[in-house]
Amino acid sequence: MRVDDVIYFAPDLKVVDFNISDKGQVLEGFRNRIISYYLKPAEKLNKLEDAFASGVILMTAIDAITYYSIGGNNRLKDFMAQCHLIAHFSEADQKKIVKAFDDYFRNGLVHEGRIKNGCQFSYQYEFTFFDNTFLVINPALLHENVVEYFDAYFKRLTTEEGVFNSFYQKFFRQYNPEVTELKRLYKLS
Repeated sequence: MRVDDVIYFAPDLKVVDFNISDKGQVLEGFRNRIISYYLKPAEKLNKLEDAFASGVILMTAIDAITYYSIGGNNRLKDFMAQCHLIAHFSEADQKKIVKAFDDYFRNGLVHEGRIKNGCQFSYQYEFTFFDNTFLVINPALLHENVVEYFDAYFKRLTTEEGVFNSFYQKFFRQYNPEVTELKRLYKLS
């Protein structure tokens, strides 16, 4: 996020002040970034009943979190398979739901700016799968699941060294070049 001429990694952490080698700062920066840039805005949009906008931010949040927690090309499918939102469906329906979630919501929103195949975000339903085709997701319930998932993952980040090490490898690879270059540019100005 850029404010005036300052770029922030998280609302309270300027990139130029970010010590990417400091475990505590990395963890707190990551936590504040996810909560402040994704989860709180989605919650605000849910209060305004702006289902589409909230859903878009939540899909991005899921991608951002699962990049570190799960990794790989099937991370959204893996996330959705862990959601308690779909636990009451049969195993066969769960597989269809996970595929629709990835194909119609995530891929449609990211690549085409739309939710495909008649699927939608709506506050009128809890979580619905019509005729094995149309998926309706309540973004307020999805938000609850994303928060629950993130909280559990963050707890593991702070208590399990192997989980943190896996996260940090990806995090460092992703952010170190950016942080280093931005610090260099700030010194020039």
